[in-house]
Amino acid sequence: MKLARRRLKGSSLLNYLEEFQMNVQEAKLLMDFQNFVAGQPGVPPPLAEIIAKLEVVRTFIVSKNLIASPLPKDLWAIKTAQNKNPKKYVSQIAKLTHADDDLLYQALQAWSHWTFNLYKGEALLSEISADRHLLSGFQTVDRK
Repeated sequence: MKLARRRLKGSSLLNYLEEFQMNVQEAKLLMDFQNFVAGQPGVPPPLAEIIAKLEVVRTFIVSKNLIASPLPKDLWAIKTAQNKNPKKYVSQIAKLTHADDDLLYQALQAWSHWTFNLYKGEALLSEISADRHLLSGFQTVDRK
């Protein structure tokens, strides 16, 4: 793993809180999706099992100044070095090839398109990275 230094514009505290809020919203969306899948009798049991295990994670190393000062300079995010996990499974930009029998790929594609239907075609959850059942790196593509 490596530490990625991320410069935040404006109020770092505000940006940190926005990131946190986004992660909370993604976790809520995931929980709703898991409940939806659990109620569907046609979902293959191995796929239902992997969906039930998914978790949203984001790890930051934050300066003590973040609490004491509204304008800390840096926020450090823990990211994995390239060519290692987490792997990006959902992307609206790059064409990805995954085996059809990759259950994690199927689960994340289903979640992404479930959000598209949930928002009536106005937004699509994308750019999801995964390391086993731990998910991170979310973006929402919005038509606007």
